[in-house]
Amino acid sequence: MPYELTAEQLAIRDERRRKKVVAPASTPPAHLDVGWLADESRGKILKRDCVQLRPARSPTSSVKIMSWNMLAQILVRRELFPYSDCLRGSAREWMLLREILTYSADIVCLQEVDRLEKLIPPLKNAGYSTTYAAGRGKRHGCMILHREPKLRKVNERVVHLDEQYIREGNGTDSQEDIRRRRGSTRQTKNIALLVALANTIEQGTVSSSAVEGYIVATCHLFWHPRHVYERARQGAIILREISRFQSENGYSHWPVLFAGDFNSQPTEALYSLLVGDPLTPVQILELELSRVIHSSIDPSVKASMGVSNSTDGYDENEEDYNEEGAAQDASPTTPTRSEGQQAQTGHKGQSETTKDPDRVLTNHRPAVPSDGLLSTPELVKLFRNYKLRSAYGDSYAKIFVPSEGGENTFGSREASEAVQVVRKGRDEPKWTCFTEYWKLTLDYIFICDPPPQTELDFIPPKSPRGEIIGLLKTHRAEDLEPGLPKLGVCASDHIALCAEIDY
Repeated sequence: MPYELTAEQLAIRDERRRKKVVAPASTPPAHLDVGWLADESRGKILKRDCVQLRPARSPTSSVKIMSWNMLAQILVRRELFPYSDCLRGSAREWMLLREILTYSADIVCLQEVDRLEKLIPPLKNAGYSTTYAAGRGKRHGCMILHREPKLRKVNERVVHLDEQYIREGNGTDSQEDIRRRRGSTRQTKNIALLVALANTIEQGTVSSSAVEGYIVATCHLFWHPRHVYERARQGAIILREISRFQSENGYSHWPVLFAGDFNSQPTEALYSLLVGDPLTPVQILELELSRVIHSSIDPSVKASMGVSNSTDGYDENEEDYNEEGAAQDASPTTPTRSEGQQAQTGHKGQSETTKDPDRVLTNHRPAVPSDGLLSTPELVKLFRNYKLRSAYGDSYAKIFVPSEGGENTFGSREASEAVQVVRKGRDEPKWTCFTEYWKLTLDYIFICDPPPQTELDFIPPKSPRGEIIGLLKTHRAEDLEPGLPKLGVCASDHIALCAEIDY
């Protein structure tokens, strides 16, 4: 049965349409000076505290990294955010800029970035250099900002995840062999963006940091809740390509800062694989159930459950957006879920609605050995060489004061079995995505320290280990109700994360 807006939601929608005659908020000009931040009337947000665990060793020994899914304007739908009071692009622009600039990060990883002509000029005026990339045919992408002159970009790479091989070839270029070598369940158009940033200070002088530079990686992994295998495949490929990027360019002794929207909660297999936890029986089962082949990989697959072969409920390239945040040709009674968003259903994608294409696998067939999908032992082996730590997962519980109302962590959610099985990950933020329909933890900042380096056998190997010395607090749930985006609070359905790391 198609979703229908309630009478209250319809009344809110109609009222917002009547207000369209009101002049929209002014757009930030390209020459905007950062002095505008002092004017709280422009793009007001609910500012959060950055909690310092200890001072940095020196003024140049630490780096501050922020990650945020901005919610691309092209993906905004009124049906997804029925109570939001700031879906218009002109209303969100000031808030988006203020969120990025308020916390003075040295590195910013952004996902769902569009409207570049409005975003990039003010960021450049604020001292940021930008690197942007998008999947083939997509109208939003990922961006990495770095602040000059402290950091200088020396290299970059874009990884198109659909096109990467995970198996050796058999000497042919047949479509069957290409499909087997890729071992993918469906086309996603997802990418990873890698940037090498040299650690410098003014006039190119080497800083006092213990590291020469950083490999910064960001991604926005596939959104569908049930495609657990595909996200694990994507994560493994990104780690492999980061390693190749390092070894091919002499960056193996540089630490990795890997941040983005992983579309995976801490209870999912991908998180456990990234942080080195053994997989649970439930995670292994979810991987197995998601080993399917979508019609985008095998066009002979028949459509299932009456859904078109071309899309699982939503194709971002088939609809245009308008300033009000509604698709020009979208039915007001048929909600579509934008990329990177999943329904709040208790435990990862389970739903009372069996025909919701966002919560079930459609247009697919079971995988067979010739499809080349990785087995669970093969997946585990691919992740084994990488030791990632989560900035929030390792340190977030340290910043809470009992008198302030208790913890705001993933592990403090209701004591369901899904939460209780979490080992690492219990101290991730309680929510990083908060809307009327879904409240999830999907965004992370991971750190990978370089391996020990020494040229002489009698000198003990040393490796700079990044220490988390500061974290940006997340919002309290009551400040986010009834859901994001929310005027005066946050312009996206995701909240930004920010960590300071000392080397």
